Amino acid sequence: MKVCERMRLPFEVAFQIIENVYRGSSNMNELINDRARNGGSALKNKTEFLLAVYELEELGLLFRYRSNDGIRYSRSEKGEAFYHRYREMKQEDWPDFLAGQEGISP
Repeated sequence: MKVCERMRLPFEVAFQIIENVYRGSSNMNELINDRARNGGSALKNKTEFLLAVYELEELGLLFRYRSNDGIRYSRSEKGEAFYHRYREMKQEDWPDFLAGQEGISP
């Protein structure tokens, strides 16, 4: 079963993760620390947050790679397009949830 079939990721959380990765490649600890600095999220716990990151990877918005520093995350071309599209849009116009390919196509 795919991750996106198990949970409905709040759109705001998806955008926030992608925005944080935009600031530079990130490892999982940096993404989790960003979550804590930003006052948490609509997700109940760290496990749900990790599943959200994996879901974004599965949807092709983030990609994972190995570097000298270990496993890192960066934004894919699709993730860049997603970020730039929704960065310009008013937050109240965003969908409530990121489900499957919903809200991703230009």
